[in-house]
Amino acid sequence: MSKLFKQSLGIAIVTLSLYTFNKLYLSNHVFIRLINYYFNDILGGVLIVSYTNMVSILLHQYKLVLLKVPNIILFTLAVGLFWEYVTPLYYTKSITDLYDVLAYITGGLIYWVAVNSLR
Repeated sequence: MSKLFKQSLGIAIVTLSLYTFNKLYLSNHVFIRLINYYFNDILGGVLIVSYTNMVSILLHQYKLVLLKVPNIILFTLAVGLFWEYVTPLYYTKSITDLYDVLAYITGGLIYWVAVNSLR
């Protein structure tokens, strides 16, 4: 297993743990707009980049690995725009929020910082 795969797996585990903690505790006991409305979206940005990198490594598609900031921003922007503008067309409980797109991008950048600080 490559070092980046292990790092991405570790980041994904931490991210899922934070999501669970937020879902079970923080969102019910802490009333801060960032946590209540955008924390899970930030975590989603971290997780989608981590997951994409793990799958790319497992499938030996190294050209698809997201390590450069512009690539991460473009990827999370594309995913975020899809989630926020296309998903509401077929999933009626979903709403459009441009700040969510910024949260996904922020999450992607947090992934980049985490990976580069672990090197």
